[in-house]
Amino acid sequence: MTPSDQLAAPIAVTAHPRPTDGLAVAALVTSLVGGSLASIVLGVLALRRTARSGAGGRGLAVAGVVVGSVQVLAGLAVAVATALLGVGISLSAGSASSSGPAGPAGPGGPARDGAAAGGPGAEGAAGAEVGSALAIDTLLAGDCFDESASSMGTGTVALADCAVPHTAEVVQVHPLDAVFGDAHPGRRALAAEAEEHCAEVVGRAVAASGLDGAGLEYTYYHPTEANWEAGSRLVQCNLTSASGLVGSLTAGTLSAW
Repeated sequence: MTPSDQLAAPIAVTAHPRPTDGLAVAALVTSLVGGSLASIVLGVLALRRTARSGAGGRGLAVAGVVVGSVQVLAGLAVAVATALLGVGISLSAGSASSSGPAGPAGPGGPARDGAAAGGPGAEGAAGAEVGSALAIDTLLAGDCFDESASSMGTGTVALADCAVPHTAEVVQVHPLDAVFGDAHPGRRALAAEAEEHCAEVVGRAVAASGLDGAGLEYTYYHPTEANWEAGSRLVQCNLTSASGLVGSLTAGTLSAW
């Protein structure tokens, strides 16, 4: 064999494929089974590790991050849409001040017969009894009621006996069409009007009662656009506290909170 023959001989080369990073695989699999946040975290870690080690799987990691991010954004979109469109009545809360000027809080609006006194089995004009479910927009001044975790979704609360522990009491029902007319003013305008009016009304009512208002809070319900178009034009200004209420502010029997 001549030197030229030796140079022409083929040289065998063995290929060694890069191993696929395990975190990259986990990121993609996790995203496909709905673990959106976990897949994003795993994907980011895999991208950093493959950049240092040179291992394969970078595309899998990117896919895991993208799919997980899309799932998170879709979940947020559904949550926002539910909050804005799927709830019949909106609730916002704040602190009731008892330091405002003392004096009558003004007319409370229509009241349910017997509800302020909280007698067991009290019936109102609509035949509502203690324990029955009421649509939030039918609550009247003096009504004591219990909320549940599903109240915002169902748009209902349970009429309660004011003499026993309950969640809240309606202090005043405020007509919104007297402020805005027939056209729906928009959610922000409704919330601003409810916030300002209920803070003043509940605060003055607490001050006029002579009670120490520490720990008492106000909430309000205002109609959504769909409720408004259906004829619901009222804001319910409510008294509540973190530990619940016993007695009625409207009837002068509030004794614990």
